[in-house]
Formats: sequence, structure tokens, C-alpha cells
Amino acid sequence: MKQLIYFLFAIFFFTITNGQNVAINTDGSVANSSAMLDIKSSSKGVLIPRMTTQQRTAIVSPAAGLLVYDTDTNSFWFYNGSTWTNLSGSVGGGSGVNWKLSGNNGTNSSSDFIGTTDNESLRFKVNYEHYGLLDTNGSVLWGKHSGMNNSGFSNVAIGPKALYNNTNRSNLVAIGDSALFHNGIDAFAPGHAIGNTAIGSKALFANTNGSHNVAIGNLALTNNTEGDDNVAIGAHALRNNITGYDNIAVGLGALSSNTIGTHNIAIGRGSLYANTTGTENTAIGNSALMNNIFGNNNTALGSASLFANWNGQNNTAIGASTLSVNQSGTNSTAVGYEALRLSTSSYNTALGSGTFSANTSGVYNSALGYSAGNNNTTGSRNSVFGALSLTANTLGNQNTAIGYQSMNANTEGSFNVALGNSALTGNIKGNYNTSIGYNADVTSDNLTNATSIGANAIVNANNKVVIGNSSVTSIGGFANWSNFSDGRFKQNVQENVPGLAFINKLRPVTYTLNVDAINEFNSKGLPAEKKQQVLNADKKNEMYTGFMAQEVEQAAKSLDYNFSGIDKPKDETKQTYALRYSDFVVPLVKAIQEQQKMIEDLKREIEQLKKLQ
Repeated sequence: MKQLIYFLFAIFFFTITNGQNVAINTDGSVANSSAMLDIKSSSKGVLIPRMTTQQRTAIVSPAAGLLVYDTDTNSFWFYNGSTWTNLSGSVGGGSGVNWKLSGNNGTNSSSDFIGTTDNESLRFKVNYEHYGLLDTNGSVLWGKHSGMNNSGFSNVAIGPKALYNNTNRSNLVAIGDSALFHNGIDAFAPGHAIGNTAIGSKALFANTNGSHNVAIGNLALTNNTEGDDNVAIGAHALRNNITGYDNIAVGLGALSSNTIGTHNIAIGRGSLYANTTGTENTAIGNSALMNNIFGNNNTALGSASLFANWNGQNNTAIGASTLSVNQSGTNSTAVGYEALRLSTSSYNTALGSGTFSANTSGVYNSALGYSAGNNNTTGSRNSVFGALSLTANTLGNQNTAIGYQSMNANTEGSFNVALGNSALTGNIKGNYNTSIGYNADVTSDNLTNATSIGANAIVNANNKVVIGNSSVTSIGGFANWSNFSDGRFKQNVQENVPGLAFINKLRPVTYTLNVDAINEFNSKGLPAEKKQQVLNADKKNEMYTGFMAQEVEQAAKSLDYNFSGIDKPKDETKQTYALRYSDFVVPLVKAIQEQQKMIEDLKREIEQLKKLQ
């Protein structure tokens, strides 16, 4: 009873009533007119009823708005008319949970979330400005002013002003500062400004009507306005493209200058960097086709391949630095490291590392093999097949070298043919020479129209043909040799062939050949690997029947007879004598005719003597 008296006294002492308002304080002020109970204190607070969770949930028919402090959860709870709601941000207790700025614990991923419970978009703002939107139409916008005007569906814009001007275009992806900034402006046709993906600062920035483009990298396709179906991956890739379409650029600066060029593929840093209007080009490798501007239908695979080309057409370069100096040459093919590296001309084909690497202006050349024709500069229409073949040629034209190291010393000789490993390696300036067979060659570096056929066959004079080497024992076939002989074309015909007089001066002999001496003589001046060797030891013992060429020459001279059967060397220190045995038939026929006349004369004399008896 005493306590009740004290409580009523305190209320009387500290309370001043004003209608229905109650004030509890020590300064005598009245209650605020908007409050039913106005409690003021600078040193004490108000204690709300405290209870356990079990006690709280056991309250019978709690009134809406009932407030208690739960000692189990250490938080305030109020009854919202249907369920208890946690006010302090601690998780648990049903819907309406408040989330702490410093983080939460005890969350349940199946029931706890940040968002809405109705079909309304969720917007995020900073200082009252748009910074994000999770739209019910499927669009995701995140970043200051991203997708500010977007009404299209299923768009993704992440970054300041990404998709800023897009309105009703859908299925777009813009990630990065101002990516796809202008997309959709003045785009009225249904198929325009759709299906674009831009990832990187200002990627596809200027695009208005272009569709189905992919730009990944800083400033990738940033100036594209109407180009379609382009792929740019890498900073500045296809940066200046405006209306070009069906281009693929992968790498820093790839196709960076392209404006209206189409159907180009550039993969590698700086590949097709300068291209503006060129079409149908393929460049794979750092700086491949880097300076191409107007050239079309070029293919460059390899670092710096077709590097300097700016207007050349229909070239193919495969390998690092292949055709790297070519500027406007056309229809050339180079495959292999530094193949046709310095060429600026057209219609050349080089297959193999270093092939025609020094060629500058030579045209219509073909090379296959490591370093084949690698020093050719201006020579044209050469065909080279074999590693290190025709390697010294600089000015020679229309040569054919087939085989390892074939014609490798030729510098300016033309119209030569070498077929076989190391064939015609002794020729330097000679023309119209032919060597067929392993190590087949000439003995002098400037012969003309000389031919050697067969392994190790050596020819030592102009306009001469040698078949086989010193080890050959038989040359033949299934028909006799036919010499040109047509009276329609023979002039200055004279019957001055000596017969018996010439034949009687000849000395038929048998002999064997000193093959080693012949080989040494024919190989003078040649390197050791080119010197002829005896391959047939039995050749040294083989017995021959014939004449001594020098004796035949003296016999003919004694009769003042220019005998065609003698193949006399122009330089006896370098060349050997030879005989054309078929030419002996003519004086033999003449001798038989003379003998027949003698026989006829003797027969007449005998007949006359018989008549005198």
C-alpha cells in the first residue's frame, strides 16, 4: 500500500496533464501535443518489458504493435498483427528482417534475401542518382547512369553510362565505362542495333545501327556505327571501324584503322593495324600485314609476315618475316621463315625457310627447299627445288635447279638446268648449260651450251655433251644414233674427202685406259668433293680398239684434210681430245670407192692383156 501511495505521489509531483497528453520529466515542461506520453531525461532511459523467446511467444492474443525485449535474441520484437518481427536486425523470426550495415549472421539462404516480394523492379541510387536497376523485364543495369533510357528487355549494362542511350533494343551486353553508349540512336529498322556485346571502356561506344558485334577490350570497335557481325577482342581492336562488316580482330590494335574494309581476319598484336578499306585479308601473328591499307585477298601467317604490304593483292605469306618488305607486289606465295622477305615484286612462290629471302624485284620465281635461291635479288623466272640450291644467284634468269645444293654457285648465269644433288655447282656465269645427275657438272664457271648427263658426268667445253663418267663401259639402246643429215640444208658441198691416202695413214691400235689419270685431268680445279672417282675398277683392265686422236689429227693435216671426226680441244691444258668414230665411215667409203675403181681399172687391163695373147 505504501508503494502505491509513493507512485501516485510521484505522478502528481512530476506530471502535468494537458488534455490526454502525459509528460514525465523534471523540468516541469508540458507534453508535446503530438505525443500521448512525453518522457524526458538526460541521464536515464525507458525499460521495455524483458522476457525469453518462450515467454514472448506464449503471450496470448498479442496486440498489433506490442513491443518487448527478447533476452534470448538480445533484440527488440514487435507484433505486426500476424507475426513477431525482429526490430534490431538480428536474423530469425520470420519476414521483415532488417539487415545490418556491418553484416549479418545466422542467415538462411532459403528464406533470407535483399529485394522485393512483389513484381516490381529494384532500383539502386547514390545521392538520389541512378546507380543500378534489377528490372522485371530481365535487364540488369549497374553503374552510374547505366542504361538510363533503357526499355529493352534482357539487357546487361555494367559500368558508368553503359548502354546510356539505348531505349527499346534488347538482348544487349555492355560492360565497361560508356560501352554501347550510343546504341540504338536513330535505329528504326527492326534488325538494327541488336545482339551486340561490348566489354571494355567505350567498347562499341559510337554504335548506333550495327548489329551482332562483339567487342572485348578498351576502345574495341569504339567508332563503329553501322558495321555488323564484327568481332574485336583486345584494346583498340577495330577501333576506327565505321561500316565494315564480317571482320574478326584479336589482339592489341588489330585492324585498328579499319573503316569500311570487310571480311578481314586479324589475330595478333598490331595485325592489319593500318588496314582501312582492304577486304578478304587474313593476318595471324604479331604485326602481320600491319601496314596493309588497300590490299585485298592477302594471307599472312607469322610474326611480321607481309609487314610492309599496303596495296599488294592475292599474296600468301606463311612464316615469320615472310614477304615482310612487299608493298604492292601481287600474286606471290611465301612459306617459311624469311621466305621472300625483301621481295617487292609479283608472281613469286617460295616454300621453305630463307627461300628467295633477298629477292627484291625478280618476278615469276619458284623455290622449294631451305634457303633455296636465298640471294636472288633481281633474277626472274627461276625455278629452284632443293635445299641450298641456287643460293648464290643474284641476277640470273630462267634457271631451273632441282636437288640439294644444285647450281649453288651460280650468280648471273641464265637459262641453265641442274637436275640432281650438287648438279652444276661449278657454273657461275655460264648460260644455256644442262647438268643431269648427281654431281654432274662443268669444269669451267662460264661455259655456254654445255651438257653433262649422268652421275659425276663432267663437260669441259662449250657446245659439248658428255654422257656418263669414266666408269661407264657401255652406252646404247635399241636403235642406232641418227645424225642430222638433210641435203636441203647443206651448202658448199665438195667431193674432197681423201680415201686410201687418209686411211693408209691411220694406225689402228688396242689399248687400256688410265682412268685415274683421266679423272684427275677432268677434275682439275674442282673441290675435293667434286673430283671424279673410279667407280668401276674393272674399267682399268678393259681392252679397247681404236686410234690415237693426235695421230689422226696429224694424218689429216698432212693431207690438208679438215676431218670432222676429230674433237680437238680449244685448250689442251683443260680439255681432252676425242674422236667421232662414225665420221670415219666417210673416208672409208671413199677408200672403198677408190679401191673399186682400181679394181675396175685392173680388170680392164687384164682383159686387154688377155686379148694380146
